[in-house]
Amino acid sequence: MNILTVILWMNQIRNTIFITLSIGYIIFALSVYTFIPAEQIIMTNLGEDKKAESYGIISFYEE
Repeated sequence: MNILTVILWMNQIRNTIFITLSIGYIIFALSVYTFIPAEQIIMTNLGEDKKAESYGIISFYEE
C-alpha cells in the first residue's frame, strides 16, 4: 500500500493518499487479526505453571 501511495504522490494525485493509506492499514489489520485466534489456540494448552506463555510472554530459561 505504501508503494501505491508513493506512485500517487509522484503523479501529483495527492487528494486520495489518506484514503488509500487508511484502506491499506484496515486490510492489513484484518489479515493480522485472522491469525490471532489460531496462535492463541496453539499456545493455551501449556498447563498451570506456564500461564504467561499463553499470553505471548515466552521464557527461554527452564528451571
